[in-house]
Amino acid sequence: MSQGLDLVVIPFHDWRKVQREGTRTRDAHIIKHCIKHPKVDRVVIVNRPMSLPEMVYKRTQWRTEGAPIASTGNSQLVQIDDRAFVIDFRAFDLITPVLKGKNWFLSAHGRSGFVAVVEKYLRHLRITDFDVVSFSVYAAELVAQLGARRKLFDAWDNFLRFPDHQRYLAGFRRAYTGYADHCRLWTTNSHSNRKCYQDEFGVENCRVIKNGVDVERFAGVSDEPSDLKAVPRPIIGVGAKITHLLDTDLINRALASHHDKSFVLVGQMLEKKVFREINKAPNFFYLGDKSYDDYMAYVQNFDVCTIPYVVGDREHGGDSIKFYEYLAAGKPIVSAAIEGVTDDYDNVFVAANHEEFCAMIPRALEARPVEHHLPEDLTWRHKADELLTPLLK
Repeated sequence: MSQGLDLVVIPFHDWRKVQREGTRTRDAHIIKHCIKHPKVDRVVIVNRPMSLPEMVYKRTQWRTEGAPIASTGNSQLVQIDDRAFVIDFRAFDLITPVLKGKNWFLSAHGRSGFVAVVEKYLRHLRITDFDVVSFSVYAAELVAQLGARRKLFDAWDNFLRFPDHQRYLAGFRRAYTGYADHCRLWTTNSHSNRKCYQDEFGVENCRVIKNGVDVERFAGVSDEPSDLKAVPRPIIGVGAKITHLLDTDLINRALASHHDKSFVLVGQMLEKKVFREINKAPNFFYLGDKSYDDYMAYVQNFDVCTIPYVVGDREHGGDSIKFYEYLAAGKPIVSAAIEGVTDDYDNVFVAANHEEFCAMIPRALEARPVEHHLPEDLTWRHKADELLTPLLK
């Protein structure tokens, strides 16, 4: 009889998004490697509830693609891998998701109907002895109600530090408090996050597991994407979601300081207000969002890769995945002095201020190519193993 783990995993970014856009977030990377882990038997992914208003607004469906196993009118269980399954749930709420915003997700995860569906499908799979790994701050009430042996919460970014979360702070604090009450095991991606969780919520067992990279996916050279071919070189690139983390003042200063260089941005448009703050100079090129499989070719064909992020109090305790992706691609890197970035590697230039950032770009362009032989402990494979270690004891 197999002695491997059965895991119930709650992603932050639901598996429908992973199927559409690729494995580009921390939770998706780690879950993929948990599915492959030799000591894991089965992984059941529980997607967040989806409401009709969200489906209409985002023009999306609530069902994950997979082999159907069981279903009701508003839920389904599908198989996506030999050892992996997904539970989907459509809520009937119409008005409250609009009125409550993100607070709706905090309460919807704990509703008896949703919890009953999860428990029903676990019984269908004959999974009765399992561990829970949650990456979602919204799922605290669900995790509290599941009868798992052990419960682990990966509190990756600190949602209390997001500038647009004032409306939701009370709900997030309740969620973190709930996880502190019901999860003995915590992980996070930065030391500042761990300190916050220790100081504010009394979390004693919180391990820092920094982000990683699938090295083989970024190493080497891909064909230059067609839209990048039209951009004059040299190309100073950044792959980033357009959010409050982008330092638009820094980007605008770099654009003005280097008229002879092209600045290329690829990434999801999440905050239009931030994008409007970027001066649309002739040497600025926004090439839109890219699937993760396509994104690698952009990184590999940038002349210099940059991380023009806000620093200090405006950070939210993150650890930039793109830093590891840039390293794996062997590209020169110019970065603001954000947490997690280090110049211990060749061709990494960390700027203390805007002036230094702009001055480091020509130096990065002149840097001789290097091949970083990144250690195994920087890979997502190792990160998944590290996260599962206390569950394998």
